[in-house]
Amino acid sequence: MALRPEPTPLTVDLRSELSWSNAWRFPLQTPESRRDVLIGGLWLLVPVVGWLLNMGHRVRYVHRLQHGEAPWPAWERPGELLRHGLITFAGMAWYGWPGVTLTALGVHLGSAPIGALGVALWALAVIAIPGYMSHYCRDYDLGEIFNPVSYTHLTLPTIYSV
Repeated sequence: MALRPEPTPLTVDLRSELSWSNAWRFPLQTPESRRDVLIGGLWLLVPVVGWLLNMGHRVRYVHRLQHGEAPWPAWERPGELLRHGLITFAGMAWYGWPGVTLTALGVHLGSAPIGALGVALWALAVIAIPGYMSHYCRDYDLGEIFNPVSYTHLTLPTIYSV
């Protein structure tokens, strides 16, 4: 097994001020990160699988950041990336199905209130995605996505302060 070279130190990390400048610099700040962005962009040309691999990549590098490790390079073990991508996609489907179902029902019945409730539920599901994904990334715990009892302790400040 080949040893990985020492990663380039990060100038923007989880302790950095949240700003537009840092948001643009973060994924491009090191040769390793630029390589990962290029690989991810190329994978996006492969329908479905590329998106799932990119989601898995995000999970892996956030996990590393949360544990004080260098986030890049993170494209090794593609089967694991695909697994994490499938899990997070399943979470999106799990959170979104009530809203999508009610919206479709509202359209089918011609009921604006049911459709509006569906859209509102779907919007809440979309807002919840960054929170559950950040918590899943910490320990790769499926309960953070699929077990409502495990996240009843969460509040917006704890979700977005990970």
